[in-house]
Amino acid sequence: MVRIYLIRHGQASFRSSDYDQLSEAGVEQSRLLGDWFNHCRIPVHRIAAGGMRRHEQTAEAFFSAFPDMPDWTGRLHRDVRFNEFDHLDMLRCWHAAEQSNGASQQKSFAEMTLNDFNRVMSGALERWASGQHDEDYGEPWPVFRDRCVAAAAGVVESAQPGENVLVFTSCGTISAICRHVLNLSEEHMLLLLWQIANASVTCIVWKNGRFALSSLNSTAHIDRIGNPELLTYK
Repeated sequence: MVRIYLIRHGQASFRSSDYDQLSEAGVEQSRLLGDWFNHCRIPVHRIAAGGMRRHEQTAEAFFSAFPDMPDWTGRLHRDVRFNEFDHLDMLRCWHAAEQSNGASQQKSFAEMTLNDFNRVMSGALERWASGQHDEDYGEPWPVFRDRCVAAAAGVVESAQPGENVLVFTSCGTISAICRHVLNLSEEHMLLLLWQIANASVTCIVWKNGRFALSSLNSTAHIDRIGNPELLTYK
C-alpha cells in the first residue's frame, strides 16, 4: 500500500498583485500542519510539490517544524502536473462569454468584494468544467483532469510499498483527483472544490491496484489550537 497525503497550500495572497505567495496566516497554517505531522510521528518517505511558489513555501513552513529533517529540499520532487488550473484564463473566458451575451461591464478584480469574486469564480468554474467550451481555454477541463490523475499515478509508480508520500498542491488538483477516486460528477467535484481548506490534508491510498479515499480535507491541526480565524479557503 502507498499512502499519498495531498496537502493544499496555505492561504495565498488573495487580492494582492501577486496571488502566488503565502500570506502570514498561510505560513502559520503550514507550520502548524508540520507540527501536527511531527507530533503524530507520521513517517515521511517521499516529498513532491507542484511548481508554484505557494506550493514550495507551504512545504518550507511545514518542514520548519521538523528539526531532524534539515535536508528536505534535496528530497523534494517538483511535478508541474500538480499545479492548479489557470484561474485568470478561466475568468477571462467567462467575462468574454458574458460580454458576448450582452452583460454589463464586469468589475475589475480590485473592485470585487469576496462575494463578487465567489459568484464570478463559481460561474467561471461551471463553464470551464461543462466541457462545452473547451476550445476557449488554454487548458480545457479534460486536459487538467487527466494530468492531475496522471500525477497521482506517477507518485504510485515511483514509490515503494508501505511508503508515505507528501504532495503540496492546490484545491483544484485535489478535487480532480478525488473526483477520479470517488467517481464523482463534475457538479459534485465543484461542490467539493469550494470546501478544501488552506493547509488541509486529504489522504488517498493505493491498494490492490486501485485508489481509495482514506480521509478528506482534515484540519485537525487548526482545530487543535482553537483558532477559527486560521481556517481559510483562499
